[in-house]
Amino acid sequence: MSKRRAIYSGAGILLVILLFLVVRVSPQKLPGLLGFADTDMRQFLTMRLFTVGKVSVSIVFLLKSVVFILLLSVLTARVRRLLYARLRLTAMGDARAYMLSRFASISVFAIGLLAGLELTGLNLNTLAIIGGTLGVGVGFASNRSSPTGLPDSSC
Repeated sequence: MSKRRAIYSGAGILLVILLFLVVRVSPQKLPGLLGFADTDMRQFLTMRLFTVGKVSVSIVFLLKSVVFILLLSVLTARVRRLLYARLRLTAMGDARAYMLSRFASISVFAIGLLAGLELTGLNLNTLAIIGGTLGVGVGFASNRSSPTGLPDSSC
């Protein structure tokens, strides 16, 4: 069992290091990492495709984003499995354990995604404004009202 735990902890450390490298490596430092590539290849990989806000998107940015999403997915799957295995041993039942572990993994994914978006330099204020607007719209749409348009007092 200790050998298995050592493998898992080593994989976890490697995952954290890779996640740090994916998030922190900037295109300016990329030519040092791609020393094997010639100048034309480096220029192609760091060429700006389009911009989102103040962030310029290149092929390297897209590759880093894909690696980040994959690592985040692996991490959330691991959290879900670990939490489900622990919660199944309690008296709460399989359905509740599954629901709680699923909720925790979705929360970890959402927080990781928001942190990754913030680290790339995307402005999340507009996302908050859009989310607030949608919340108000859904709130008004879900109110039960009478045919006269006035709130129904029988709710």
